[in-house]
Amino acid sequence: MDGERYANQLLRVYDIPFENRDKIFEGLFSEEGELDLLQPALTFLVSRFTSYPGILFAVFALVFGLLQLKTIYMVYQDTEGHRNKNVIALLCYLPLLLPIFSINGFRMWTAAWLFAYGVYNYAYRNKKLYLFVALSAILVHFSFITVSIVLLIYVFAGNRKWIYTVLASISFMLSELPLPAIEAYVENFGSGITRKFNSYTNTKYTKTVEEYKQQAAWFITLSSVTLKYFFTIAMGSMYFRIGKVKVSKEFNSLWCVTLLILTYANLASTVPSGGRFLTVYYILATLLLIIFYAHYYNTRKLDPIILFGIFPMLLTAAISTRVGLNTTNITLLMPSPIIAIFSDNGMPIIK
Repeated sequence: MDGERYANQLLRVYDIPFENRDKIFEGLFSEEGELDLLQPALTFLVSRFTSYPGILFAVFALVFGLLQLKTIYMVYQDTEGHRNKNVIALLCYLPLLLPIFSINGFRMWTAAWLFAYGVYNYAYRNKKLYLFVALSAILVHFSFITVSIVLLIYVFAGNRKWIYTVLASISFMLSELPLPAIEAYVENFGSGITRKFNSYTNTKYTKTVEEYKQQAAWFITLSSVTLKYFFTIAMGSMYFRIGKVKVSKEFNSLWCVTLLILTYANLASTVPSGGRFLTVYYILATLLLIIFYAHYYNTRKLDPIILFGIFPMLLTAAISTRVGLNTTNITLLMPSPIIAIFSDNGMPIIK
């Protein structure tokens, strides 16, 4: 797990004096082709005070939680006076997509919230400087260089809803990407990026991921399938319900960028681990649906489509929580946080 690697990294650099800065950075960037900056920077800061991984993960949780809450509160503000049952349900769905237990994969999922936060502000709130906030997700997880390129394509191409709709529809039909051609193109970006890309596309890694998928429990597969069906149906329903209704330029912008991210996510999901970008799309799609139900389909009744979403959302959150309990200390169940601080026994809630 990534969490174990983060803890080992903290222990590795804690005993190195600050004067030996070269060795500290060697310990932080020991992995070949390491390109991420936020997680090593936080690990370095924590290592100057303690070697206790619990403190490191508390810092991770703080950063992750702030981004998550800011994103939710942002769209909550934009629906002031228009919140109905559907909006409230979707607001509840947002944190279930990536609950706090996701900090075990701190880099990827923190980058996901940061990217979504920046895109929403840029597209819907028309705050142009937030484009750089979205692009800064590259510094949290290197893989966001790809989705950032997609975002820049939108910036230069503008709102082309019909084109993006066609591209998104076609992307559902594609089952494989021309990896050799992509690998040849990626080599132009330098050795670090090339090594990272190859580590996710080499035959051994691909085979390992496929084996894990085949061994996955039925409810894990059910979760990903039902979640994708829910968003496909919800977005399709939104498309037909809006019809000829005139929407704001801001809503149209968010809609277009979400469609383009969906296109990329579908294509990326044909590569091992690329399916993670569907979660980025799910966050943006949920934000879009919240605005839709608040301002363009404001009904007091709970939409059956939104009701259907309860199952995949709760199942996804349950799986994420169950995985997180393997690395969550049993002291979390202590009646007082003060007791928990002084009684760490290193035992997870579930082994």
